[in-house]
Amino acid sequence: ESQGADALLDLALEIAKQVVRREVQIRRDAVLPALREAVTMVIDQQAHPRVHMNPRDFETIRADLDADGLFKSCRFIPDAQIGPGSCRVETGLGEIDARLTTRWRRVVSEALGVDQPWPDEDAGDAQT
Repeated sequence: ESQGADALLDLALEIAKQVVRREVQIRRDAVLPALREAVTMVIDQQAHPRVHMNPRDFETIRADLDADGLFKSCRFIPDAQIGPGSCRVETGLGEIDARLTTRWRRVVSEALGVDQPWPDEDAGDAQT
């Protein structure tokens, strides 16, 4: 039973990875919820966040960013090292890592108590 449960969990995680990858490929604005959450965490500090994000994601959502007052004090930095669907927010007080690899690891670890990295995590976020 234990082996069957482990195999089922592995299968479910693999399916989840494929769904997330596909969603990020299809919806180029998929980074917006994570970006909003990350910026909201630092915006009350009167910080002027520097937001690193994938260049293609940035170009896709640039109009949304300009129209949303939340991002008014942000400086956006297109960064090829940041994978699609990911971002990293820096302020003088610290950094919020909202890369897909980090979010995946956090959710899987907290929800399932499993340490299963995002595919190609060792190769860097830009490979996701």
